Amino acid sequence: MLVAIDAVLLLLSTILVVGFALVVKPRRRELVSWAFAYASLMAGVGLFALRGLIPDLLSIVLANTLILSFFPLIAVGGDFFHGRRPRYPLVAIGAAAALLWFSWFGIVSPSYAPRFWFYNIFVASASVLGALSIARGARPSFRAISGIAAALLACLAAVNLARLYFGFAGLPGDIMDSESWEGVIQTISGFLVIVLSFTLLILHERRENDALAASARERELLVREMAHRTKNDLALVDSLISLERDALTDRDPASPEAALVSSRLDALKGRIMCISEAHDRLSRSDSPGSVRLDEYLRTIAEGLPTMPGIAVEYRFAPVLAPFEKAAPLGLTMNELATNALKHAFPEGRGSIRLSLKEEVPGAPLGRLVLEVRDDGIGASWPPERPGLGSMIVESFVAKLGGSIEYAFEGGSAFRLRFSVAPR
Repeated sequence: MLVAIDAVLLLLSTILVVGFALVVKPRRRELVSWAFAYASLMAGVGLFALRGLIPDLLSIVLANTLILSFFPLIAVGGDFFHGRRPRYPLVAIGAAAALLWFSWFGIVSPSYAPRFWFYNIFVASASVLGALSIARGARPSFRAISGIAAALLACLAAVNLARLYFGFAGLPGDIMDSESWEGVIQTISGFLVIVLSFTLLILHERRENDALAASARERELLVREMAHRTKNDLALVDSLISLERDALTDRDPASPEAALVSSRLDALKGRIMCISEAHDRLSRSDSPGSVRLDEYLRTIAEGLPTMPGIAVEYRFAPVLAPFEKAAPLGLTMNELATNALKHAFPEGRGSIRLSLKEEVPGAPLGRLVLEVRDDGIGASWPPERPGLGSMIVESFVAKLGGSIEYAFEGGSAFRLRFSVAPR
């Protein structure tokens, strides 16, 4: 009964390991080696169970050769796992030795004792080799599970050495007869092999998780580096624009054309500053690919042109948003605030209030409202003669997947509603 249960569990373990190797995690060499090991063991056990019904060439020679191939294949998988050169010659030598030994003492000169001796010595030696292969050089993150796998193989070695000893020395008759002893040994060995299959899969998954974590860290560093370099490139562009503006105003400082071009270049510098600041925040963010909107928008608000008599007030909720949302939002706020500074206060006095808040506090999906409000003379929206600024605003509102509303409430009030959640 116990042998039948062991056979069923071994079959399930084999299906599990082979399934992982061929379907779940294809092209993983250690899994392929372990899958071959369990498939070889399963085939050997199946042939051995049919002894008496099939020729000895299959039930004794090939069955034992397949069973014994399990252990060096486990060791080869350990080599693959740790990135070492696989010891294929050990598998070939072991399989050839088993084939010749069992062929001679199973068919040519049938004798049970040499087969019994060879089998147990081979299993004990190969189990120790497998234990060393898996445990040696294990990284700290999966050293514990590697130690468990090695301990299971060491237990297999101890069980077979005990089997060898009691097979020759015998057991006292009042303890257990030879048939019962053999059944206990098979049950213990089968249990260890089954538990080993789960341990190897856990070991592999732990290594996969480590690889994914390392890849994520590498991507994070790459994103930070790219953002930092982009910021430096934008700073260079900003410097070139400043040089061009200064050269233009130096040549003809009183020219209306020069003043217009200088104003346009200043607006362009402000837009570049918004993009540069977004990349700077991205390069210093604790969350890869994300930007703290409150810190980012505060920097933009503090970088707006200062005009005597006009106050800029702001209050931004602490929100983490993807970079692709942050940059368009910053540019939109910059355009609306800059436009208010230029046109809302002909008398040179007033205030601008900037805010970012949740549309419905505590609501899911991250619905937010950016408000740019002033107490000036008001504006028409959409403008009768759209300029570059209004085109930029409409373009980035569409990029945010949001909507913008305008109302006159003792001054202009723009409300941009959008979501920071993926669409």
